[in-house]
Amino acid sequence: MSEIDLNELLKSKHLNLSIETPEEEDPDDAKFRRCKEMILFFVSLILLLGAFSFCAYILLSHRFSMDDEKWATAIASSIITGFLAYLTGRNIK
Repeated sequence: MSEIDLNELLKSKHLNLSIETPEEEDPDDAKFRRCKEMILFFVSLILLLGAFSFCAYILLSHRFSMDDEKWATAIASSIITGFLAYLTGRNIK
């Protein structure tokens, strides 16, 4: 991959180069966005834990058929896989 010298680009008379930074988010909008994201996170977490608990109940109970245990195993393994992908794929700062 070749490097680009920005100083050379600025000296060029054939190019018009400008660099802009995005405006800062309004504090009220940022607070509302964070609140909305937290509510969405906790609702999703509750639904996910409920689905995983239901699958665990089916797997640990002897009252359900093998077909029920198969789909419960598939859903529980998908939840675990997604959780592990979330843990290993996020940025740590």
